[in-house]
Amino acid sequence: MKGIIATSAAGFLLLAGASPAPGKDPAAHVSHLQAGTVRYAQGKQLLLAGGQGAPAEISIGHRLQPGDIVRTGRGDRLEIMLHPGGFLRLADQARLEVLDTAYRKMHFRVWEGTVVVDSRRFKSRRHAFKLSTPAGVLELLKDGFYRIEVKEPSALEAAVHSGKMNWLKEDGQSLNLTPGKRYVLGNAADDTPAVAELGRHSRDHLDPWGQVRSAFLLNSFWGRPPQYSFAGSNRWLLTAGHKLNAGGELKTLENGRAELLLNPGSYLRLAESSLVRFIRTGYATMKFEILGGEIILESAAFNPTIHSLSISTPAGDFQVAAKGLYRLSLEPRLRVSVYKGALEWMGNNRNWRRLEAGKSYQLEAATSRLHSGRLRKKDDLNQWSKKRAQQLAKSNALLSARLRRSAYPSFGYQNRGGWVLGSRSQWFTFVPFDSKPKSPYGFRYGNALWIKSRDLGENRNGRRQESVGQDQHDRALQDNAANRAQMGIGRWNN
Repeated sequence: MKGIIATSAAGFLLLAGASPAPGKDPAAHVSHLQAGTVRYAQGKQLLLAGGQGAPAEISIGHRLQPGDIVRTGRGDRLEIMLHPGGFLRLADQARLEVLDTAYRKMHFRVWEGTVVVDSRRFKSRRHAFKLSTPAGVLELLKDGFYRIEVKEPSALEAAVHSGKMNWLKEDGQSLNLTPGKRYVLGNAADDTPAVAELGRHSRDHLDPWGQVRSAFLLNSFWGRPPQYSFAGSNRWLLTAGHKLNAGGELKTLENGRAELLLNPGSYLRLAESSLVRFIRTGYATMKFEILGGEIILESAAFNPTIHSLSISTPAGDFQVAAKGLYRLSLEPRLRVSVYKGALEWMGNNRNWRRLEAGKSYQLEAATSRLHSGRLRKKDDLNQWSKKRAQQLAKSNALLSARLRRSAYPSFGYQNRGGWVLGSRSQWFTFVPFDSKPKSPYGFRYGNALWIKSRDLGENRNGRRQESVGQDQHDRALQDNAANRAQMGIGRWNN
C-alpha cells in the first residue's frame, strides 16, 4: 500500500527507468490532441481524403485535414475535436467538409444532416470557428451548445441551447442568434427567420453523448499506469481519459491505483493489483466483474429509474440498490463492506438478499450463506478514497457557473447530474442538477442549476429507461476491427 506515486507522469518515468521525484497529488497526465482529431466513432463513417479517391473508414485518433469530406451512414456517430474543450459532433446521414483546422481559422462546411457544436473553453483571442451551410455561415461568438440541422437544400434549423452565434448571410447581412431559441434560416436575401422558444430544460439535442462516452472512463490513476486489454489484444498502458468498453479488462499493477467514472456521481476505485472486466457500459444495464484484488464504489447520486449497476463476483452477483459507499475484496474469500447505502446479493439459488448498511459480509461461493459482522477497520485504502472524495468536491467548488451549466445538454435531468472536466484539477467531477447532495464521506457538491420535476412537466412512471445508443455502441465497437486496433487513442484534454 505504501510508496504509491501520485501522478501518472511519475508512472511514465518508472517505465523509462528514471527515478521519479515525489510530487503533489494532481490527476493523471493529460494528452493534448490537435483540432480535427477524431475522438469518438460509432459505425463505419466514410472519409474522402482531400475530397477525392476511394472512401476509407475512420478510426479513433485520425487527424482530419483540409479538403477531407466525411460521410456518416444510418446509425453512425462521429465526434471531432475543435479547440480544447470544444467538439463538433455528427449524427447519422450527414456530410461534412473540412476547410481549415487552425485554431484561429477553424472552418467546416455541412452539406446535409445534423451536427452539434459543444464548446466549453472558447477564447475569442485564440480561437475562431465558422460553419458554412446552405443558408450562409454560422460564426461562433461564445461558449455554448448548438444543434444545426440542414432541413432542405437551401434552409436549416439552428437551436441555440446556450451561447451566441452570428448568422452571416450571403448578401452580407448578419443576425445574432441568442440562447433559448430555435431559428429556421434560409439563404434568400428577403428571408426572415422563423423563431421559436426552446423549453427551459429542452431535451432536444443530438444524443446523450455524455452517457455514451463517460461510462467507465479512466478519470485518473496513481503510481504505475494501469494495463488494458480489449477483444483479446495484448495489454497496453493507459493514460487518463481513455474510454473503456464492454469486453475490456483493466488491471492495476503492484504500485498503482485507478479511478473510473460510472453514472454521474458514482466513482469506481481500484486498489493495487486489482483486475476488473467490463460487461455492459450503458447506464441502464451497467455491469462489471471483479476478477482480483479489491474495489471501492462511491456513489453520491443514483437514480434507480434509469441507472442500474451490477457487480459480478465468484460468489454471485450484487446489485447496487441506492447511493452509498461500498468495498468488495477477494482475499480469496469475498468480503463485502456496506458503509452506507444497500446492496442486493443473488447466489446460485437465484434469490435476492439485501445487504444493509453498517455491516460487513463474507462469502466463499455463490452457494454460501452470508456471514455478517462488524465493519472492518479503516485502513490506507479507505483513507485514500476519502481524500480523493474531498479533492473531487473541492474541484467542483472551483467550477464556474458556466461550466456547471454546460453539463446539462449531454446528461439531462433524469441523471440527477453530469460530469464536468475541471480546468484546474484536470479530472472530471460531479455536478448535481436537482439538489446539493453530499458525498458518502460528507463532502458537499455545489450546484448552479437547480431543476425540479415540475419544471420539466414530466410524468415519471418510475420504470428504468434504456441508455440511448450505448448498447448498440458496445456491439458495433467490438465488431469493428479498425476501432479495436485503435482503441485507447481517443483521450479527453483540457
